Amino acid sequence: MPSTPPPASLARRDVLRFAAFSAAQLALLGCRSGPLPSPEARGAGGRAPGRFGPLITRPGALLDLPAGFACVSLQRAGVDALDDGRPVPGCLDGMACFENPDGTWTLLRNHEIGDAAWVDEYRYTGQAKIVRWGATDAPVDPAMHGGVSRLVVDPVALRAALAGQAPGGPVVRSTRMALTGTDCNCSGGRFAEGWVSCEETDTPGHGYPYLISPAAPVAGGPGPRRLDAWGRLRREGVALGNGVVYMTEDAPDACFYRFVPASAGDPFGAGRLEVMSIPGRPTTHEPGRAVLPPDFDAEVTWLPVPDPHAREVPCRRQVPAATRFCRCEGIVWDGRAAWFSATQGGRLGKGQLFRLTPGDTPGRDRLRLMIQVEDPRTLSLPDNLARAPWGDLLICEDNYSSDAVITHQYMRGLTPAGDLYDLARNPRNTPVSPGEAPGDEFTGPCFSPDGTILFVNMQGERDETLAIAGPFPSHGG
Repeated sequence: MPSTPPPASLARRDVLRFAAFSAAQLALLGCRSGPLPSPEARGAGGRAPGRFGPLITRPGALLDLPAGFACVSLQRAGVDALDDGRPVPGCLDGMACFENPDGTWTLLRNHEIGDAAWVDEYRYTGQAKIVRWGATDAPVDPAMHGGVSRLVVDPVALRAALAGQAPGGPVVRSTRMALTGTDCNCSGGRFAEGWVSCEETDTPGHGYPYLISPAAPVAGGPGPRRLDAWGRLRREGVALGNGVVYMTEDAPDACFYRFVPASAGDPFGAGRLEVMSIPGRPTTHEPGRAVLPPDFDAEVTWLPVPDPHAREVPCRRQVPAATRFCRCEGIVWDGRAAWFSATQGGRLGKGQLFRLTPGDTPGRDRLRLMIQVEDPRTLSLPDNLARAPWGDLLICEDNYSSDAVITHQYMRGLTPAGDLYDLARNPRNTPVSPGEAPGDEFTGPCFSPDGTILFVNMQGERDETLAIAGPFPSHGG
């Protein structure tokens, strides 16, 4: 969600307080247990130097990054223009990267904007960042300003720019809108066929996912396809695993869903929408109370959602036996399991990270609590997730308020051994007024098709798409 400044509804979330690895959880993950390093050893981020070493602050740099890393800006909302001259819209969020036949790369990028009332409620002042309809647009709903933009990048020029060399041409080849008139496109998921952009809302007529082709309409490909069979809900992110689509929902009383296709190999056709239920666990979160132990690991069941289109009752309230989570957001499939975040879950409301592993036989899926944040210097409010080509999990923070401990927004890494480390920090952290968000949040992390460049958005005042290069490990390293 827009993090600077928060509306009254988000301010209520700030009363929820936090929960990272306990010694028992560290032991389960094969990590080093024992006390945390001293603040001096951790540095500003609260972590001991990790996979890439400590973050380095350089005057005027876009990000604080480890030694050997470089970062360039690709585009700024409200400043740079679409191909037709209109300003690039803002609230940059979920994103995916695809390779084109000519060797260029296409970034499909969400814009988490609602209607005029939304703009008012969130005090979103960047009027130059609102989509204004052009002659070629076919908005789903003219009252809404959300959507998806298509950014085509020249990888040769990009690598030259990251190396500090004079580029042989423009890095950005073109920028067009691929979807317009949708409501609060927050995150989504990458599929072989394209980017699935999700509306994080269940307002009437909205709350659907849309499949966007990387090529259309540039190469005359198919237009956006609404995936009605997946249902209508406050969908945040989606991930395909073993032929099943797993889905998160961003709400204080959120559920976790899966869509089981009727035909194997066709996740976009007919099928059934189901919701997770953990026997004996109606909820995974209560403010001030540890509902789940740090070694929580349980078998789950799946129950059908009676009315996936939520004609009268939201999907999350149709099944009384469904288990509740506090704001499920990021999700990623690692080849064997789905990882997802509950951004404000845990005893003190600073986040939980879960792993859902499908069973070898139907009905034997297991859910395991991997992180329950107990030290916000280590991790705070995990939101967007991405899987790095070398196997680590990347975690973007979305801190709504600053204090003596929460002073910046971070992108963290989690190794397969369970070690958390800092990958990037937003140095532009000055809140508009005391207690407000510590700068723009990281959103939409994704890698280039060859795995050498990390793309990420900064959502907030700057609304900027960045590219990061560095000594990333080889695949599986």
